[in-house]
Amino acid sequence: IGKPAPGILLEALRLLDAPVEQALMIGDGLDLDIVAGHAAGIPTALTLSGLTSAAEAASATGERRPEYVFDDLAALLVAARAGR
Repeated sequence: IGKPAPGILLEALRLLDAPVEQALMIGDGLDLDIVAGHAAGIPTALTLSGLTSAAEAASATGERRPEYVFDDLAALLVAARAGR
């Protein structure tokens, strides 16, 4: 039921009536958050304010590799407001 299985993410999208194409899975862990996002078909953003270091993020491969990496949520919000 929990991450990295995609069910909880897909159920949240269903309850919000939000398409996968408009979602972004944000998390601080490669093995749970990023893998769960990919399993659900949702693009992923990793924040380096928790479990994962910049070196770990840079060396991540496959389903553990996020599409985006930010130092923290504030940096993610700056990028989102700038349309990146």
